[in-house]
Amino acid sequence: MKCCSVVKGGLRVHLIPKIAHSQIARAIGEKQIGQRVDCNEPSDDFRMMVVRHPLDRIVSAYSFFCKERTNLPFNDGMRVLGYKRDMTFSDFLDHVLEHHEENVHTARQVLFKGNQEIDLLVPVEKLNDVWPDVAKRFNLSNLEEKHANRSTHNHWEDYYSEVERDIAELVFKEDLDLYNLAQERYNG
Repeated sequence: MKCCSVVKGGLRVHLIPKIAHSQIARAIGEKQIGQRVDCNEPSDDFRMMVVRHPLDRIVSAYSFFCKERTNLPFNDGMRVLGYKRDMTFSDFLDHVLEHHEENVHTARQVLFKGNQEIDLLVPVEKLNDVWPDVAKRFNLSNLEEKHANRSTHNHWEDYYSEVERDIAELVFKEDLDLYNLAQERYNG
């Protein structure tokens, strides 16, 4: 999997699926203006990345692909990997833990960071707080209120047994560290 970022006017955003990806891309004007480039490419651009608690992101992917998209064609990439509509969360998680790097919706977030330093690392729950300053600085649109691919589900902790949570936290340890760093930077 190759990481990419969207560039516009000195801003380079490392976008991650299931973390306000579509909402940010629209605000940047990716379809008309933004340019996707390898996230490892050196530049003087201001780099921004929004991260999410990795176990919450897994629940979001589960809800979106296995519960909510029942009237739409199932994502072929997910089906080919063995994911199924209406599979249990435990079955989904077992599959994610074994095959997470095979799909962008379950791949580790650190892969989207690449090898460059991130200037603004934001926990997704703080995105609306920081975006107005980013939009003003880089002449971007405001974030839309409606999320295009938002999933609806209970709090992520409700989905995991203690054992499942411990295993998932080990597999996604680097993502958890990245998320905690974002929390520290934002609250620091």
